[in-house]
Amino acid sequence: MLNSAWGNDYLDSLEKAYKVNNELNEKTITALRIASKYRNVDNEKAVLFTNRAISHAIADKNQMNLAHSYELKGSVLTGMGQTKTALELLFGAIHIYESLDSVKQISNAYNSIGNAYLDLDDIKKCTKYYQLSYDYALKTEDISIIAVPLVGLGISYSENGEYEPALRYSLKAAEMFEQLNRIDAYCISMANAASYAYECSTPKKADSLLNLAKQAAVKFDSKYFKGEIMIMESEWLSEKGAYSEAIELAENGIQLMQEIDAKSHAMEGLEFLSSYYAKMGNYTKAYSNLLEHISLKDSLNEVNKTEIVEELNTKYESAEKEKLINDLNAQSELQTLENKKDKVILMIVFSCSILLFGVLIFALRANLQKKKANALLNTQKTIIQEKNNEILDSIKYAKRIQNAIIPSNESLAENLEKSFVIYQPKAIVAGDFYWMEVIENTVLIAVADCTGHGVPGAMVSVVCHNALNRAVREFSLRSPSKILDKTRELVLEAFSENQGDVKDGMDITLCAWNKLDNTIEWAGANNPLYLIRATNDNKIEIVSPDKQPIGNYETSKMYTNHQLSLASGDKFYLFSDGYMDQFGGENGKKFKYSAFRELLLKINKSSMSEQGDALFNTFQKWKGDLEQLDDVCVIGIQV
Repeated sequence: MLNSAWGNDYLDSLEKAYKVNNELNEKTITALRIASKYRNVDNEKAVLFTNRAISHAIADKNQMNLAHSYELKGSVLTGMGQTKTALELLFGAIHIYESLDSVKQISNAYNSIGNAYLDLDDIKKCTKYYQLSYDYALKTEDISIIAVPLVGLGISYSENGEYEPALRYSLKAAEMFEQLNRIDAYCISMANAASYAYECSTPKKADSLLNLAKQAAVKFDSKYFKGEIMIMESEWLSEKGAYSEAIELAENGIQLMQEIDAKSHAMEGLEFLSSYYAKMGNYTKAYSNLLEHISLKDSLNEVNKTEIVEELNTKYESAEKEKLINDLNAQSELQTLENKKDKVILMIVFSCSILLFGVLIFALRANLQKKKANALLNTQKTIIQEKNNEILDSIKYAKRIQNAIIPSNESLAENLEKSFVIYQPKAIVAGDFYWMEVIENTVLIAVADCTGHGVPGAMVSVVCHNALNRAVREFSLRSPSKILDKTRELVLEAFSENQGDVKDGMDITLCAWNKLDNTIEWAGANNPLYLIRATNDNKIEIVSPDKQPIGNYETSKMYTNHQLSLASGDKFYLFSDGYMDQFGGENGKKFKYSAFRELLLKINKSSMSEQGDALFNTFQKWKGDLEQLDDVCVIGIQV
């Protein structure tokens, strides 16, 4: 079996041969071998060498090598989450293989297309292409070809919940790959088989198969396979309740996927990791990882990607597929040339293509657009809606986790008997949050307003929420000013890698209420404290904050600690600026702080719950049909 030292020596020898070889056919083949070795190890280099192979094949006018290059690059890009470009290349390869009547290569290319559709979670289409691959493979009577689609068919059965046939297909594929000494394919087949055995409730068999997969991954020295196995095994450990071990494995697996730029696999791992932290009750980490998952999913642009893939699929399955792909190949070739000589050759090829097929393609496109426009629009609308629903479901899950890290209604009622909370995010998740920590007879309560709103604001809020917790729990701080000083230090530390560019941070009003002697200590970053005393309830005392945020600030200083004595019946209010900044009313103007204070004085004789209702109703009436400008959070407490 291949060991990694031998593999590295072989790769070095290939790269040396590539540099000295000037014969185009040999140079193309060598570039493809190098790209194949880098695949799932260093995908960026794999793409680099497939691009070189494409250039050499075009210059050599070698259609078979060009198709090989398209197919390999398409497979690499699928693993990197660039599925739209991958499918363009793979359908281009199919067209060339069909023109050359190469049954083996048609089988392999259909399998790669199945993998691409699997990456899009389109089980119906991936099953279709895996089956096509298998049908062509059987014609070859070659186990090296037959084994490949068996892996895909196993995946298709598993996605439909049919784990026993999935297990049979995967074990059969693994047996063939072992005979062929294909360690990479053997590894993934055995790992899949382990997963299916686990689903068949045969854990001992699953563990045995997984160990074989691990051994193969180590011998092949593949970050991709190691990462895949780690993430898969983390799922099993989570189901057994071993969350700490599951988290460690998942984090290591995600790191490996990130190192090779396998974004779609890292995205999946982050979703699993979020669920493990949630099951442990660590909602801050769960929320943080889920937001990273959502951000990565958004960066892959899956809605647009799927929309374009469907359009391509419609084209490639039409009767005029050949003519359209000629245009596709010419455009793809133009993008991958690396030197002036190759560009000249390509321009000749491209010009000929335009002369031969330009008029026909123009007419064909117009005809296709006319006939299929309505059907395509309906299909795209459905796909976009489905993908939007997936992202929305993830954000809603993030909302549930965010709700779990803010104080519960029961905890508020127990520790702040006479109080109200108005918490109204602009989007599903928020940059505003409120925080509470009870230490003996002292209640620490805060309202925080982080940069932004929605998912970006929520991501900053996770950093700031965690910093507050650490300041109190890890560093045992009790004074509000000291807590804010330490929180700022921890937030800057969290953003330290990009400190020159990152301006994110937090405004906050933080109070420590000693319920035994009715005193409060308070500190604020940009947001004030309002106090209405029972003995003078027609006046609001304003305790001014330090005019600096928790975060980067040019002239930062230590935060000021304020001490106040309270009496029974006194009321104090903590808030962000979202309420006052809301546009509305008859003239569409801001509500403003002065109107907010007037409203508090007007309603302060009511109970705290009635005050909360009055504030909420006033805000809704003021906003009317206008869009909510920012997150809103207001807390009122009576002594």
